[in-house]
Amino acid sequence: MQQKSKTSESDTHQSNQWKSWTWRSALRARGRKILSGLPGIGLSLLAGGLAIWGARHSQFPAMMIALLLGASCCSFRRSLLLAPGLKLTVRVLTRIGVALLGLQISVATVLQLGGGSLLFLVAATVATIGLTVLAAPLFGQRREFGLLIGGATAICGASAALAISGVLPPSERLNRQLSFTIMAVTLLSTVDMVAYPAGLLALGFGDERAGFVLGASIHDVAQVVGAGYAMSDTAGETAVVVKLFRVMLLFPLVFTLAHVGRRSGGAGAAPRLPFFILAFLAGVVVNTTGVVPVPLVEATTLISQLMLTASVFAVCVLTPFLDVTRGGPAPAAMSVLATLLILCLALAASIYLPSFH
Repeated sequence: MQQKSKTSESDTHQSNQWKSWTWRSALRARGRKILSGLPGIGLSLLAGGLAIWGARHSQFPAMMIALLLGASCCSFRRSLLLAPGLKLTVRVLTRIGVALLGLQISVATVLQLGGGSLLFLVAATVATIGLTVLAAPLFGQRREFGLLIGGATAICGASAALAISGVLPPSERLNRQLSFTIMAVTLLSTVDMVAYPAGLLALGFGDERAGFVLGASIHDVAQVVGAGYAMSDTAGETAVVVKLFRVMLLFPLVFTLAHVGRRSGGAGAAPRLPFFILAFLAGVVVNTTGVVPVPLVEATTLISQLMLTASVFAVCVLTPFLDVTRGGPAPAAMSVLATLLILCLALAASIYLPSFH
């Protein structure tokens, strides 16, 4: 009995030693991976910071500047020093940026829009994404590309595209589709920011109605702010509230995609829980309580913008520009049609919703 007891204690001790060694080895491997990624992450953050600084001192949006910087540095993707960090930026910093978006949203604020407006925004989001996905094969494109274009158009531009790509199966094709989506929605948002206010003024829209249309139809948050406040403070405030509700819809979309992905992966598929989107939801809940100080909200907004612009830079560096544009005119046509679709829906809602009469 004593011999068996000693043998059992020895086996337990060896098992604990093995577990400790395995844990330490995994920790060291993770540490080496992070260290190898620091140069590329640092470059991406520097580019993101330059993009934000440039946006504040020019008329160009930060996403546009980050896109141009990434395209001009595409030769860096072959660098053994920078490539690991650029890939980590796309995988990790994107999720941090999306998670921090939640702290910019308060449920109490968006409820001020009224039930009719909120129901319309949900319906317009579903319709835009659904029709774009269904139309993708007609343009010779895969449905995942329709999902990227539709989600980016319907919700929040490049940020939505990055979040959606985070729960889709990774591939070189997805990287090309993501790069094109970011380029397309950023360009279209910039055109919208200039064209829509002039068009709405010509149509004689009031401030609140115009703000609703701008917030419901322009892709990126920054361009919504620029277009709304270019018309008036009232239009700007309305546009931002509408846009923030559209950003809230990112949670159910990404959560649904992750759930569908787990089910279609079969019983042996590894679970892909979207922790970053759960953190996004937690941020919305915390900000709704009103306990978050305004300076902290402003700081997290800036950090989120930095993470996302850095991710756009990294995506564009890792994807050759010629690969992005080799699909011909069909992807561009899809992007334009999705933009026109959500604009028409927003105009119709502003005319028929009783809150604007």
